[in-house]
Amino acid sequence: SLGTRIDLPWQLALRTTLFWRESPAVSRGWVTSWNLFGQESTLDTTFRVPATRSYGLEVLLDRTLGKSVHGLIGYTLLRARTTAEPAQQWAPPNPEWGPTVFDQRHNLVALVVFELPRAFRLGARFRVVSGNPEAPVIGTVVQVDLDGYRYEPIRGKLGTTHSPTFHQLDIRIDKTWYAKRFL
Repeated sequence: SLGTRIDLPWQLALRTTLFWRESPAVSRGWVTSWNLFGQESTLDTTFRVPATRSYGLEVLLDRTLGKSVHGLIGYTLLRARTTAEPAQQWAPPNPEWGPTVFDQRHNLVALVVFELPRAFRLGARFRVVSGNPEAPVIGTVVQVDLDGYRYEPIRGKLGTTHSPTFHQLDIRIDKTWYAKRFL
C-alpha cells in the first residue's frame, strides 16, 4: 500500500491510500495412514484455496467542524478478484479471474461526531455501498426420490448480476469514565 496525507486550506485533511494485495493459490494435502491390519492407505485431504487479488483506492477527507464537532467523508474504489468461483473445489489448470462474493466496487461513508458535556459523544454514520456480485438462478433441476420432489437451482456465472445498492444509517452515543484509582 502507498498512502499520503495532505493538509488543505479550511482545516481540511486529505488522506489517500492506494492498495494491492495478492495471494497465490494454495494446495496442500495427502495423508498416509495404516489400519489395524497393517495395510497402508492414502487419503486425499488436499486443502485447496484459489488465488485472490484485491486492489483499489481509498480517499478520506476530514475536518473539525467546530469546537466539539468533527466530520469525515470517505470513498473506496475496490476490485476483489479470484481464480475460482466459490462452488468449485479447486482452481482450473488455466484459471480465469472473476469477482469474489465481496467485490463491493464503490463504498461511500460520511460521519459526524459531536462531543457533549460530561464526556458523552454522539455520532452518526451514513454509508452507501454498491451491491455484491451474485450468481443468478437460470434454471432448476427437479429430482424425485422417496421423500418427494427436490429442487436444485442451476446458477449462472458469478458477477453477471449484482444485489441492489445498500445503504445504512448508524447512530451511536457513548460515554467515557475515568478511574481515579485502580487496584
